[in-house]
Amino acid sequence: MSILPWLTLATVIWLQSMSGTNTDFPAYSSELKSRLGISQIKLNNLAVASDAGKLFGWLSGAAAARLPLWSVLAIGAILGAAGYGVQFLFVCRKIPSLSYVEFLFLNMLNGNGVCWLNTVGYIAVMRQFFPKDHSTVFALTTSYTGLTAKIYMALAEVIIGNMTALSGQSLYLLLNAVTPAAVGLLAMPTLENVNGVCELIKRVNFWVYFMVYLCGATLGLVYGNNVGQISESRGVSETILLSVYSSFGFFGRLATAPLSIYSRKLINRISKTGTISALMVAMAASFFLLLFPSNAALLVSTAIIGLCSGAISSIAVSVSAELFGHENFGVNHNIVIANIPIGSFVFGTIAAVIYCVGTKCYRNTFIIWGCICSIGTVLSFVLFSRTRKRVVSLRQ
Repeated sequence: MSILPWLTLATVIWLQSMSGTNTDFPAYSSELKSRLGISQIKLNNLAVASDAGKLFGWLSGAAAARLPLWSVLAIGAILGAAGYGVQFLFVCRKIPSLSYVEFLFLNMLNGNGVCWLNTVGYIAVMRQFFPKDHSTVFALTTSYTGLTAKIYMALAEVIIGNMTALSGQSLYLLLNAVTPAAVGLLAMPTLENVNGVCELIKRVNFWVYFMVYLCGATLGLVYGNNVGQISESRGVSETILLSVYSSFGFFGRLATAPLSIYSRKLINRISKTGTISALMVAMAASFFLLLFPSNAALLVSTAIIGLCSGAISSIAVSVSAELFGHENFGVNHNIVIANIPIGSFVFGTIAAVIYCVGTKCYRNTFIIWGCICSIGTVLSFVLFSRTRKRVVSLRQ
């Protein structure tokens, strides 16, 4: 047996562990807000801009079909290093001024860079493993994206202990700029059926799936972007709440790996779209659980939302391949996740517009988010009923 698939697996895991740079935004968002002197709505738009970079994520899939994987990886690393690097220099006052519009553009570069890194991981797995193993390997590798914030928090604590010149929050921008690029540089030596986009967007299943992802994984991501402000309004430590969200996001992604193996054994009883439906039910309930003012309800709900949204985003990679084929997969899946900036803007703006301080601050937001997630839950059952027979036939 060749060692290359396992070497590729280890490489992709390392790459995914460091590429989720958008997940640590709550850790430094308050410093950005203070340094730029912006409102809560404008701060939310910075998170939206990062997600908006995913609108152009399909470019990475198109490039991967024509360029060597190492060059696609290099482009993603350069985009992230440039975007976060300039922001770090500004926060550290090495750059005297940076307009809000320029900051938005840099965040778009950052978000787009993540797409290039993720695309490299997806395609590397597809090239080195048999199709029947794709679901398991996808679930395993993408799960590590949920650990990025936790890894960077640990690195920041170690570095700050030895370098008092850097603030803890600004250091996250430096880690976001340097770490993925360094890991990508080390990974380069290792990385050596839908007929098109028009056909894809004509399908009813695509739009149902698109809306399910929007109301599930994307909504969970928006919740994560607001963890800093939610913890402040509820009087809970930001570090604790972010740790809970990112840790359970990792476990949610990781748990889908054994689930993929189990589902192959019970192929007539379970499908990935059915799993998404079950996760959506739990996630919708969690948003309504947030209406209780206790810290226990906040922590439990955050854990469930992180767990479910992480699992859905991991399962979605395999669902995209099963529903729309492996040909042009890089482009197809990036079109699906193009809903992230849309949801980030709409759902985040809802929270920003009614932002205040106090235990009841996010009450109306949680009700609205819970209703949106409930709509996504209904659509997930529609998708399950429409695709179950086809997916089972493909996997037999």
